[in-house]
Amino acid sequence: MTDLPIIPGVPPVLVTGINERFRAVNNAVTAAAAAQDVTSVNGSKGEVVLTAQDVNALPATTALGPTMQTQPTRVLGTVYQNTGTRARFVSASGTSWGSSAALEGISDTSATPTTVVAFFQIPATSECTVFFIVLPGSYYKVTAGAGVSLAHWTEWQ
Repeated sequence: MTDLPIIPGVPPVLVTGINERFRAVNNAVTAAAAAQDVTSVNGSKGEVVLTAQDVNALPATTALGPTMQTQPTRVLGTVYQNTGTRARFVSASGTSWGSSAALEGISDTSATPTTVVAFFQIPATSECTVFFIVLPGSYYKVTAGAGVSLAHWTEWQ
């Protein structure tokens, strides 16, 4: 393991199980941020320790997670598309006013998605949430059984 100076007052973040894609991002960051900003790297097993400063040095196109939260107006059963360049995190809650009913998150690359990626059986007169990730370019929708109304819908990208 190569140890580079740790920045005083900035706690390190340990990221393990890094795959080849992250290693490529790390190499780009190393080149762009002139290696001294990367705290510790072990390229053989893919263990990287980054400080907050290291993470902030990542170009916007390689950000590690969502940077925006929205509560868009959405309708159950309507198909939407992730036209962004990052994965979109979707959280949708439904309320069952009668008998037990299903709430499903559906997403794939088809304009009429059919792959169920999140499922919850809502007990009678209860609320539940499905949470799923939509890849860039993919389509998605949330469907629900009879007697279910949409309570909340939040997206992060």
